[in-house]
Amino acid sequence: MHQYALLGSGRTIHSSIQFEDWNNRVSDTAIAFGGQQRIVTPDGYSNPLDIANGLVFMNSRAFTDDEWRDLPHVVMTRDAPWNPRVHDHEASESDEWRDNQDDAPLPNGADFNAFGEYNHRTTTEVMRIAVIPAINRLPNFNNYYYPRQ
Repeated sequence: MHQYALLGSGRTIHSSIQFEDWNNRVSDTAIAFGGQQRIVTPDGYSNPLDIANGLVFMNSRAFTDDEWRDLPHVVMTRDAPWNPRVHDHEASESDEWRDNQDDAPLPNGADFNAFGEYNHRTTTEVMRIAVIPAINRLPNFNNYYYPRQ
């Protein structure tokens, strides 16, 4: 790889834009969120990406003499000085960015609607019942005959 911060072995943090600048397709979204965690080269080679502590890495090591001789050589970055500012763009300040956004709401899943209301809610009606103290309705027990014991 040209103009790449590659260590001799281990994990190397990559710049998606640098790979995309050379027509690689980068999916550095975690598999847990539906991503593929890989870089696919223009030649169709797929390279896995690892995620550790929230950062995306490409595992690397020095090639062996046999690998250099027997395996294809794949160029993944431009053979020219890399200018990381070449694709700078402030989307937060861009009317064009806002105009190109879908009007469709973000997916809330099947459980919630676009307003955040739970879709499977059950409506229940509560009846109001007036409770009248029954003390005035008790029978007069003085009029009853109680046998002596």
